[in-house]
Amino acid sequence: NPPEIRGAALTAANLVINAARGTGAFFLTSMMTMWGIDRQSGFNVLIIVFWTITAIQLAVLAKTLPADQEQMLTELATYADSKIALANGYGSISVDEDNHSELESQC
Repeated sequence: NPPEIRGAALTAANLVINAARGTGAFFLTSMMTMWGIDRQSGFNVLIIVFWTITAIQLAVLAKTLPADQEQMLTELATYADSKIALANGYGSISVDEDNHSELESQC
């Protein structure tokens, strides 16, 4: 994640973790009520289901992470180059509507 949105990403992760605590208990009691299974069997089923979902999400992450990392490194290199050029007096920085920095050469 870019540094500008890292806090929001960590907050979203914390919200998901806290929501999962309540959701897991809800699913467990629902399974126990609907199918009349005991607590241990319910936990076993939920562990299998939720770990399967997690494994699928990790497989998608493993596939998309290299491209995302390359894009982030490119953006950071462009940002660093523009700051170095500005410090050396080769241009000026302007910010467009999307808050992306661009190097403008001075003529």
